[in-house]
Amino acid sequence: MGLNFRAFSIRLVRAGARLRQRAKALRQRLQQCPRKLLYPWVGALLAQGAPLGLLWTRAYEDQKSTSLLDALALLDPSRSGWLMQEFTHDRTAYLYLILSSTSLLMLLGFLLGMQEDRLRLLATTDALTGLMNRRHFTVNLRQELERAKRYKTPLSLLVIDLDWLKAINDGHGHTAGDRAIAAVASTLHEGLRSTDFSARYAGDEFAALLPETTAQEALGLAKRVSLKVAELALGPQGASLSVSIGVADLATCGAPTAEDLFMAADDALYRAKAAGRNHVVAANAEPHALFDSDDALHGEDTPPVRGARGRSVGAAP
Repeated sequence: MGLNFRAFSIRLVRAGARLRQRAKALRQRLQQCPRKLLYPWVGALLAQGAPLGLLWTRAYEDQKSTSLLDALALLDPSRSGWLMQEFTHDRTAYLYLILSSTSLLMLLGFLLGMQEDRLRLLATTDALTGLMNRRHFTVNLRQELERAKRYKTPLSLLVIDLDWLKAINDGHGHTAGDRAIAAVASTLHEGLRSTDFSARYAGDEFAALLPETTAQEALGLAKRVSLKVAELALGPQGASLSVSIGVADLATCGAPTAEDLFMAADDALYRAKAAGRNHVVAANAEPHALFDSDDALHGEDTPPVRGARGRSVGAAP
């Protein structure tokens, strides 16, 4: 008896855990669903309250019920014939009420959903680049890290810094700097898969989260992004742009938290910039230069990089 109760308790706990996971997955899907598609159906469902309420009220009057208990008795499924009788008695009016209330509330739901989608977009994206903003990226980083640890899948993170942005701003103005930032963001976005996440993390710094991607694959992607950025002639005096990239992955770093994973990639980025910029560096690896002409492009009198940033996820730049 004790063993049976124990087995039943274990099955009950497991069933509860599966139910919570399914509810969480459903909630995440609903959160990702555009509100302009979801809210009209909510409005259509709510609109049925008007005709049903009128049906119930008229049936209550026709039955000459004298108490609340008599009215509630009309809701008994065994006495549901009154519903069809009342509906048939004045079908045109009820159909008009159903169609008008449903159309009105679906339209209101669509307009409300469009407004909420617009506000959500403003709250989660960067206005200049269209990429995720820092806060939204941080939320996704933590979620993907937990998913990778639960299912034992690889996860990699790129932290990317646009080199020499100050020289562009000083020489050509902040409008030219904004164009360079937007061009790098577009190049990064085009180089990623639909399942990856990209964000403008700070002024001239970007981040890319790569689910189910090993360190070697992330390094290959980082090098391709660097080569694509080098095709953009938006640097000082029309020179090519360049980026420094730090790469970290969950398997190599063994990062227990999102902050640790980001710190590993950020430290790799610092070493890439300290090595002369225009480098790709993986955590616990030597810098890899993409070009050897970096000093020729920007001059040898550029001040060296000073001090590791040591920032954590969500901290101010």
